[in-house]
Amino acid sequence: MRRVELHETFHGTAAGQVPNAKVLEERFELSERQAQCAALVRMGTQIQVIAEVLGIAISTLDSHLAELRQRFRCSTTVQLRALLTELIPDEELAAFHCWPSGVNAPEVVGTGDVALAARLRTCVSIEQGLHALKAALSPFGVGHIYYCFIPHSVHGDLCNDVIDAFLAPKSIQEAFYKSGGLLGQPLAQNVFHAPTTIPIAPLTLEADSRALRDFHRACISDGATHLMALGFPSGPAFVGFACTIDANESVGISQIHEQSEFIRSFAVSAHAAMLTNGALAAKIRLTVKERNALSKVALGSRNSDIARQLGVSERSLTKLLASSRSKLNAKTNTEAAVKAALVNALVFL
Repeated sequence: MRRVELHETFHGTAAGQVPNAKVLEERFELSERQAQCAALVRMGTQIQVIAEVLGIAISTLDSHLAELRQRFRCSTTVQLRALLTELIPDEELAAFHCWPSGVNAPEVVGTGDVALAARLRTCVSIEQGLHALKAALSPFGVGHIYYCFIPHSVHGDLCNDVIDAFLAPKSIQEAFYKSGGLLGQPLAQNVFHAPTTIPIAPLTLEADSRALRDFHRACISDGATHLMALGFPSGPAFVGFACTIDANESVGISQIHEQSEFIRSFAVSAHAAMLTNGALAAKIRLTVKERNALSKVALGSRNSDIARQLGVSERSLTKLLASSRSKLNAKTNTEAAVKAALVNALVFL
């Protein structure tokens, strides 16, 4: 984590990182909050996600959007987004992030996919990042995508300490978790044993367990023929990806094997963007005060000093830290601070 200067961030948001809309604020004579909303609308962020990122109620967001529509003379938010897209070119968009993604260059880990780089640069949720990844991998027949982040690697898995997201119909998601999730798949076990490999196997109705057969059946019913799993380290954490593939006449399984490392590079880029843009941090849903308290803990401050600096009583601080530990599945304040740092949730000003 790098130090973030006051003029680079809007400190005090639910997600921890929001667009730096100072340029918008000055250019269009907007209030600070209006500029934040405008930047997120320009990024294509869903309304519900905008409210979560800014830590405000939907009704409050509706008021800000109404003011913006009136300011820019637009009758709908869709029109507002289209107008802001004209007024703010893609090359200027990165300026509105306090932590620009490390993949905002034209190339994505050597893949040369400009469209994916642009979409990843603006993702503010894990789901947005996975949708961008799915669009880029669609030529390879990739359908459903599962992503998981496991703090402390194997130890985190043993504690069932996983942050995950799954782009798939509800029926497939339910069957997947009933079968044991990613590590319930025999294919994925190989990822831990030999992380440099990328195993691919056909989906079959002859799997060992009924739960696994039900999961495979749900995938096959939705047009998938094979399952791919891969993983890679992210500091002391482990990142796992799994996806189904529709291997047909246009996309052969031999072609998928040949392009497996290429697919891995896309997955690595998606994770890097979600980590640096704050999408992974947003999944934890720390409140402003919880994040600020953990940031002080990470600096080694005493509870009495933290309470004084945050302007709360020590009793209130104790409740904040307890809530933080619960959200982060941590037993101690130190563990909570470490795990918050792993997902890039802490901000030091």
